[in-house]
Amino acid sequence: MKRNFLIMMFLGGLTCGMYAQEKAMVFKRNNGKTVAVRSSEVDSIMFAKESNLLKKLYWQDVVTLNIDDKVDLTCPANLNLTPYSGEAITLGKENQYGYSVYANNGYSHQSSAAYGKYLFMVKDKLATIYMYNLEQKRNVAVCSMTPHTETTSASSSTVLYHCNQTTFGTVKYDENDPFPLMYISQRGPSSTGRCFITVLRLIPTLNAAGTEYNALKTELVQTIHLPAMSFKNAMGNANFTIDPQTGYCYTYSRNNSSSQSNYQHCRITKFAPVDISNPVVYLNDADILDSYEIFELDGKTNISALNMQGGFIWDDKLYISQGYPSCGFIYMRVVDLQQRKLVTDIDLLGDGFPIEPEGFFKYGNHILMSCNGSPIYEIHFE
Repeated sequence: MKRNFLIMMFLGGLTCGMYAQEKAMVFKRNNGKTVAVRSSEVDSIMFAKESNLLKKLYWQDVVTLNIDDKVDLTCPANLNLTPYSGEAITLGKENQYGYSVYANNGYSHQSSAAYGKYLFMVKDKLATIYMYNLEQKRNVAVCSMTPHTETTSASSSTVLYHCNQTTFGTVKYDENDPFPLMYISQRGPSSTGRCFITVLRLIPTLNAAGTEYNALKTELVQTIHLPAMSFKNAMGNANFTIDPQTGYCYTYSRNNSSSQSNYQHCRITKFAPVDISNPVVYLNDADILDSYEIFELDGKTNISALNMQGGFIWDDKLYISQGYPSCGFIYMRVVDLQQRKLVTDIDLLGDGFPIEPEGFFKYGNHILMSCNGSPIYEIHFE
């Protein structure tokens, strides 16, 4: 099996640009000689070693693999394995990360959220929800719905139900439900200026053997309207997520009022858990528990909130994906909600990431990232 991800996992070019120059992947061959392959040539090699073994070696200062040429890898005849005598390969001490393909899903979607071993991918217009088994790496059920074609205004082609962010809450509609309620962020119509959240109950059906879900339907439980967007509260295009450990609700959003059209900084806002007993809830500025802007790591420049994608919270950290190739940037932002500041800011596009991310989510001890119609990636931190 070809391990294209090894280009990223073992080479310094992925440590936030700190080692952009070409590096080498070092092999200790079974004939006793140590050789190296340049980074530009790595994806020419066929690897047979298990990826879990390779990941264990990822954070070693010198990346050296003991290999059997006949079993572990095959090199093209024109690839020159050169003796390696260079400096030790080291990774920077800050923002260390790598990424690899976890699974190929191939489903078009705008956001995703995981609970247990299941990932739910939500399409634009709330047209479809895919139920994906992360353990088996396959889709198990599809919920097809009538697409919402409403736009944000009479003169706009911007779809109201964009489904840009999906999150699970901490409360189940019924104690026997296998999943908590799902919250899907939508845009705000110009008539109200309020972004809103569609809250769904997931009702899956088991197969005849009772071993796996094979059908899925949903039920609308609640609609949450966020405060009307203004220059002060920066509620434009707000993405809503819930801390699964505390139940507190957060938005990461930008201001897009006509009077301050250039004011597009990212703002984090905190709300108390929302009671599910009311089918329609209106949150207002008075319900805001905390609100602050996020700055670059040097503390001087506000982060642009343009093209924010999906994210999730774990251990007081908010993970946000942002951008896509054609807009000229793809970032991974990590905000410490206790310290109220950005703690990790990774330029994924600059490190060669080629695809539009749709959201981060947690699966076991893994942090995964889903992409629109493309693979699910795993993000590796030290």
